[in-house]
Amino acid sequence: MPRGHYVVAARMAHAAAFALAGSILLNCLGILVHFSWLHGTYNPMHRLYDTKPIRLALDLRSVALEVVDSDRYGMHDDNDWASVIPLGHGFVRFGEGENQAYYAVSMYHQMHCLNSFRKMFNGRNASRTNHDGQHALHCLSYLRQMVLCSADITLEPAFSARNVDGRKTQAAYGTGVTHECRDWVQVRKHVEQNHEQWEEEEKIYVATEASAVQPE
Repeated sequence: MPRGHYVVAARMAHAAAFALAGSILLNCLGILVHFSWLHGTYNPMHRLYDTKPIRLALDLRSVALEVVDSDRYGMHDDNDWASVIPLGHGFVRFGEGENQAYYAVSMYHQMHCLNSFRKMFNGRNASRTNHDGQHALHCLSYLRQMVLCSADITLEPAFSARNVDGRKTQAAYGTGVTHECRDWVQVRKHVEQNHEQWEEEEKIYVATEASAVQPE
């Protein structure tokens, strides 16, 4: 075999060995990060500005939800709305000491925004007018983006209807339609288990909000 063939083969062998070593190194790093996360030593703040979003370490089950009209969760049902928020107001904490960080779970941030709109429609005292106005703009923008993010493509039967000006249009209620969802009860249990680790420290806060107009 000509000498040139040996050179090409050697180069290919070196490249393959380099690729294999790189793959082993990346796998080891992945295992290390996963192990650190499970044992509470991994600080999720390190990935706060990465393209991959931070998520709870949960393998959520799929559940079904049939949309129904209900007399509960109305405009004045404070207790019903309070019941959907877990202990800790939907916040979780990871890390210890200087690496300690709190996060709002997005599902509960979204609930918080919906409940804030409900409270605004019910009326607030004049001292909250400026805060509520800014908060409403934030929540409107936030919920719009969360709806786009979920991109629920479930089909809802439509029917013909008339607009207030008499023109014919298509409409949909969505009632009776079943959606495939992720288990929100599983999320709540996980969040409340996390809260048990820092519930005593929660007493230092005058109030806990999933969003604020101005950060501290």
